[in-house]
Amino acid sequence: MTRPNAAPRKFSLYLNDCLPEAPYTKVKFNVYSLMGCPLVPYDTRYKLVRVVNGQRYTLAIGRAQSTFGPLNLASIRFRGAVMGVDEIHIVR
Repeated sequence: MTRPNAAPRKFSLYLNDCLPEAPYTKVKFNVYSLMGCPLVPYDTRYKLVRVVNGQRYTLAIGRAQSTFGPLNLASIRFRGAVMGVDEIHIVR
């Protein structure tokens, strides 16, 4: 079984809401679909985003809390599915 949208679309933008300790810092992040997201390591920041009519709306911001990557991924996917997100932005 292949994973849809497994290849990320890479961006480099200002994420002042994802990095509160360093606002307006230029950071790189990868954009994945809900099911195409890879394992997320400990202490990685992420945003859950919904796209409506071409506009992106941030629904949640979080940080991976577990040292076990699959558990982080499962919690992000569950949270995203409940909120109805279209994209997951993972700060690298």
